[in-house]
Amino acid sequence: MPFAEAIAGLIDQHRARIEAVTAGVDDARATKQPVPGEWSVNETLLHLIGDTASFPREIRSALTGTNPPQRLDQAGGAYTSLGAEDRSLTALRARLFANLDATKAAIAGLSDEAIGNTQQIEGFGDVAVGRWLRFTLSGHFDEHIKQIEAAASA
Repeated sequence: MPFAEAIAGLIDQHRARIEAVTAGVDDARATKQPVPGEWSVNETLLHLIGDTASFPREIRSALTGTNPPQRLDQAGGAYTSLGAEDRSLTALRARLFANLDATKAAIAGLSDEAIGNTQQIEGFGDVAVGRWLRFTLSGHFDEHIKQIEAAASA
């Protein structure tokens, strides 16, 4: 299976997990921290939105050899530069899923060779884009989905 298809499948799996975990969670529960200092469902989604917003730009940068894009500002781990728009659970899920769909579109049809292009990525250094996506979607995303599960059931 081509690497782009494997990454798209991983994105689909995570989307399904997030949909399942957040089904039936109301906005009051989504904004409640499970314990002081741990992220709520919405705070975790905001973090993932911030992470995934740059995925398509990072992919295009690697393919074209252009400078890497600026990442969104972080404060205390949760992205805060997203504006004051609707931060309901429904709206945040929709934004995250739109970012993931844009990532799938950015890699659709790319050869394994293209996905192997390296890019300077903040926190990773020079790394193959496919390897960075797999790591981020496997380890990082998985940990945050577990956070969402814990916060949703607290």
